[in-house]
Amino acid sequence: MPLADDPLLCSELILMLRPDSPLTEEALADPRWNWPVEWLKRLAREALEPGEKCVRLFSNGDPPRPFAEKTRLCAWLCVLAQGAVYQMPDYRWVARRTLFAIHDDERRLVETAGDQELLKRFEAANVATYVDVNRPSVAVE
Repeated sequence: MPLADDPLLCSELILMLRPDSPLTEEALADPRWNWPVEWLKRLAREALEPGEKCVRLFSNGDPPRPFAEKTRLCAWLCVLAQGAVYQMPDYRWVARRTLFAIHDDERRLVETAGDQELLKRFEAANVATYVDVNRPSVAVE
């Protein structure tokens, strides 16, 4: 996706779903299943404005509400991915960003201690990189 008015500066959002995620037309019409895809579309429009930060938080309202029933995930953490910036053969620069669905207490942890603290806790807890609606929070309050 081109950023700002510069066709040589682009961004790529990465959102991983479980291998067994339902992606049929029927499932993508159902709010129980379609929220990650719908949020990816929304964030593609909102996240990539001129002057964007490397790390961004996006909440589902204020105060944040769960994305869907049967999950407590309510916000997104958007961070530069490893090997984040690369140049394409056509000379465009692409910045890769990864999206993590997070809990409200994890969102607050990022606000107070930074994204690296949450990512360190994800690694210590062996958190999967895909969206897991049943994942427990790694933030301890």
